[in-house]
Amino acid sequence: MCWNKIKQWFIRKPRQILAIDDNPIDQRVLIEAIRQTGCLPLVATTGAEGLAMARAHRPDVIILDVYLPRKEGFDIGRQIRGDALLKDVSLMYFTVASSPESIIEGLKHGDLYVSKPFQLDDLVKAIRAMLARRQERVGMMPTH
Repeated sequence: MCWNKIKQWFIRKPRQILAIDDNPIDQRVLIEAIRQTGCLPLVATTGAEGLAMARAHRPDVIILDVYLPRKEGFDIGRQIRGDALLKDVSLMYFTVASSPESIIEGLKHGDLYVSKPFQLDDLVKAIRAMLARRQERVGMMPTH
């Protein structure tokens, strides 16, 4: 391994995951799951706040609820995919919307669709899968 890659591995920013969810209970669970993956959790409660945070922080993964105040999560997902800065971010929907139509709509622009209710261990596994997908997509150095 060349010196530049070793240096990059040690000094790069911590991996960040943005959770966009307006439910305080789900936020706490998402924060715990994100921490279990060794990543830094970021939380937004509205789609507009989430988009602003995503553009400012450029997280590795965005976890997005479908039902948000003022703007539907699918609209936010489409905006994320259409944004030049964010188009490569891994996007996971995390929601109670479990109809086949919702799942199909989510997978049009999202990478993974996780329905609530859920087990914490399953959520952690899903986040790790998203991180692996992100690593494959952009060729990031592995962590831990």
